[in-house]
Amino acid sequence: LNMSGPSPASLLRNKLLPTVFDQAQCLRCFSSHGASTSAPASSSPQSNSNNSPPSALAQANSDTAGQHRRRNRFYKTVTVLNAGEAGYQVALDSRPVKTPGRHPLILPTHPLALAIAAEWEWQKSGKPQPHTMPMMSIAAMAIDKPKPRERLIEDLLKYAHTDVTCCRYEPGKVADRQAEMYSPLLAWAHETLGWSLVASDSIAGPSQSNEAISAVRRFLEGLDAFRLVAMEQLTATCKSVVIAAALLHGRLTPAEAFEASRLEETMQIEEWGMVEAGHDLDIAEATTRITAPSIFVRLLLLDS
Repeated sequence: LNMSGPSPASLLRNKLLPTVFDQAQCLRCFSSHGASTSAPASSSPQSNSNNSPPSALAQANSDTAGQHRRRNRFYKTVTVLNAGEAGYQVALDSRPVKTPGRHPLILPTHPLALAIAAEWEWQKSGKPQPHTMPMMSIAAMAIDKPKPRERLIEDLLKYAHTDVTCCRYEPGKVADRQAEMYSPLLAWAHETLGWSLVASDSIAGPSQSNEAISAVRRFLEGLDAFRLVAMEQLTATCKSVVIAAALLHGRLTPAEAFEASRLEETMQIEEWGMVEAGHDLDIAEATTRITAPSIFVRLLLLDS
């Protein structure tokens, strides 16, 4: 990596965004953070209309704002270092970043390292704010392993018994919407992953077979540390291992997963209206917690 070249945020903006952020829902994750970069504008308005990323990030690109942040942060520059066969490291003023557990932040792909470097570059001043660095948080959890892997898998298996795609309302309008949205996902999970999960409108919830739970376990055990942590965040947010797995496999987009995970809330809003400082905050948080791990996993698949 040319240390004197464009900033990580500029590289992310100019090279990766057109490939990775091809859905508006993904862009909201970054634009909602007030993200701005110190990289100079790369082209004229005419060329931007063809290949540049959306205006939300372009407008945030302010040299003045970047200079102001450098004066207030405890670091001035953010770069990506090649760590050889181990992968890539993010560096602040040429010092490699470590995780909260004091482990080296070694990332397997250059695109992922650029994305996390951009999160550091977008920090405005003072102490970094973890809630504005979702992909850094996922990577740190995967490396530090604050929760043993087996315990993490056991916790995720609990969602299979109460999966939102399997717990249905009694016959009616909501149940019809659930069947329309969730039945194709359960069919996909059965055909693709071998998960024979069943749906039920019983107040006691569905009763899943040992074979179905074992199939989910095998899937989780086959994930590496990075994907397992992404799976955990997606499952906890969507209340569904099916929706989370569909996101990891590309069966759903982040926007579709968001819609599927919040079907009941959406119908409540349609009937009663949105509660300010309630529904809107939940939507903002869920958007980030679904979009960030989805992008994270896609960046694991991209080559430099």
